[in-house]
Amino acid sequence: MSAAGPAQPSALPDGEALTSPDDVAPPEAGLTETGPAETGLSETEVTEDAPDAEDAPDEEYDDGDYADDYEYEYDDWDYERQPVSKLAVAALISGLLALLPLALGFGIAALAVIRRTGRRGSKMAVAGIYAAWIWVLAAGAVVVLAHFTHNFHSRVQIEYHPAAAYDLQPGDCLNGNPDGGSFSVISCSATHEAEVYGRFSLTGRTYPGATAVRQKVVDGCATLLTQYVDPQLANIGFSQQYMYPDKQAWAAGERTVICDARFTSGSMSGSIHKAS
Repeated sequence: MSAAGPAQPSALPDGEALTSPDDVAPPEAGLTETGPAETGLSETEVTEDAPDAEDAPDEEYDDGDYADDYEYEYDDWDYERQPVSKLAVAALISGLLALLPLALGFGIAALAVIRRTGRRGSKMAVAGIYAAWIWVLAAGAVVVLAHFTHNFHSRVQIEYHPAAAYDLQPGDCLNGNPDGGSFSVISCSATHEAEVYGRFSLTGRTYPGATAVRQKVVDGCATLLTQYVDPQLANIGFSQQYMYPDKQAWAAGERTVICDARFTSGSMSGSIHKAS
């Protein structure tokens, strides 16, 4: 018996013909079939029309505009929700009230806290510091202006003409009234109305007032009178008269006091000075 070969189909569908392997169309261009021994792959891989990874252009992504918008919106949102620094408020109030030390202290402290914590109020702190300095500068300007304008009043010129009576010396005899500015010095041997018995100077830089000055004058002249008058002539009627500086003369530097004895009888001859 002979071995039978493989069974051959007995018939084909209508219109189809049996083809051999040589009649199969070749694979399309760009497609190669490789076996497992060459690539380790069992499937067909594409070698054409796919761009090389190294030759593919890098895709650039510019997110600058978006990032800026996002950052701005985030910062603005975060800042609006930060509390206002109480130190900045205190600095502003202190500056408006012209409290310079407090305004400087609160303002500097507020700026330091705001920089560290991000709180709001930096403009308030700076405004408080500036406001305090403006008050100080304004006060300084007023002081300088007052100095040069004499407290906004016209300068008072003190014009003092020393009276001739302040040149009188003890022992001078005279007619007239030295206090009135009209008198004449004559010899004591001639008939005269008054005789100078004392002269001294008051002390003090500031004018003490009319009452205080007169009291010093009376006390000083009374002491000089007892030292000058002859005790034997104590019963002669006379009155004391004083010439001393008023406020205007005091401001001009005058401190001299003149004491004279005026006779109640009107006139006499000779001196009332006791013999030495």
